[in-house]
Amino acid sequence: MSLGSSLAQSKSMFVPINKYRNMRLIDFARKFPKEESCDRKLKEYCEVQGTVCSYCGSEENYWKGDKKYFECKLCRYRQSLKANTVMHGSRLPLRYWFISMHLPTSMKKSFSADGNWLYFCSAEAVEMPKDHKAVRYGLYRIAFNARDMRFGDSLECLYDAPAEGYSVSFPRISPDGRWMVFSSRRLDGLYTRPYFTYIDEEGKASKPFLLPQKDPNAYYKRLMDSYNLPAFMNGPLKMSKHRIVSEIRESPGTDVKVK
Repeated sequence: MSLGSSLAQSKSMFVPINKYRNMRLIDFARKFPKEESCDRKLKEYCEVQGTVCSYCGSEENYWKGDKKYFECKLCRYRQSLKANTVMHGSRLPLRYWFISMHLPTSMKKSFSADGNWLYFCSAEAVEMPKDHKAVRYGLYRIAFNARDMRFGDSLECLYDAPAEGYSVSFPRISPDGRWMVFSSRRLDGLYTRPYFTYIDEEGKASKPFLLPQKDPNAYYKRLMDSYNLPAFMNGPLKMSKHRIVSEIRESPGTDVKVK
């Protein structure tokens, strides 16, 4: 499947929650704290778009609130909210799907300092959540004309990480446009580390390398922290650790049942 078709397929999956695509993950989780809130949102979307019976094709139906499914007025066939969607047949809670669909749309992109390029990550579409472990993101950029607010006609692959069995995410560009930092778990598959790459005048990216340490082998083997959102900074971090802990503690949790 081509990159363009993958992006198109991904976009269609996010329609019910598309208006929240720029919302922070923690705020999104608060917007949909429980399964019932996700049910209401998807039902609202289905009613606006119209529901087609999978058996006879009729567009007239009843909503059975106690059973959480639509019943066809013509043939009485019943189908759930997940019917005819990428979620069809999945036993995962709807909230899991909402969050997994929101993540790619909320991932911040990065513009170059001159505003002429947009750097982002993209991956080939796979069946979710069945093949989620097979997702591998590559690093791309596309030209942008700020004058008429239009993107270029072609994508440029800076680093084909999937070809090497790796994946990258959350690219950030330095103010001079010559350095980029991104996240990757390629070292051990468990913890996200910051990798840097130099971009030459022709836009070619050099081989990525880890954030240098005095003894990198020993340091990264025992480090149990993840660099999920690396960024270039020209000053100290002003958010206190107490505020970060407070945000985590006050965010709604998810009840998990173990069979």
